Amino acid sequence: MIIYCCKVNADQPIAKLVGHTNEVNAVKWSPDGTLLASCSDDCTAKVWKLGQDAFVHNFNEHEEQIYQIAWAPRGPGTADKSLLATASF
Repeated sequence: MIIYCCKVNADQPIAKLVGHTNEVNAVKWSPDGTLLASCSDDCTAKVWKLGQDAFVHNFNEHEEQIYQIAWAPRGPGTADKSLLATASF
């Protein structure tokens, strides 16, 4: 399955992200806008960085399809800026 990143009013996508083997259920940008997380019916969540040919991290611990992803909020008291939560049924 493919994720396209596009600029509004542009003719072509700026990125084509290929790596999931089943339907992609959600995508979310990291709070700082540098990473994109995706989750899929292939029971994985992936983290992507635009400009790289492949995902930079693959979460494959789930045994069921993943339907939700969420980055930890940023702000005072947030110790780790790179926390990502995933949820399956």
